[in-house]
Amino acid sequence: MNKAEKVRSAMSRATHSGAADKLSGHVDEAVGKAKEKVGSATGNRELRAKGIAQNIKGKAERIKGEVKDTLDEFEDELEAGVDTAKEKIGSHHE
Repeated sequence: MNKAEKVRSAMSRATHSGAADKLSGHVDEAVGKAKEKVGSATGNRELRAKGIAQNIKGKAERIKGEVKDTLDEFEDELEAGVDTAKEKIGSHHE
């Protein structure tokens, strides 16, 4: 991977990062739980249902972020392994 590709990859990761998804997910989970509790306390079934749905959405988004982070780590490890293999192959041909 050349420098330009590495920069593009880093920029893409920053804008589509797992951290952003995890943060958004945590916010939706917290807001959803609050809505659910307020809905339960006031007898507002619609608010409670919306809270449950938002909480579930948040969990899914948080998990999506965790998966992205895991895939990014795997990609980094794979690239390092490929680089190491190229170096070993190159050293045998010298």
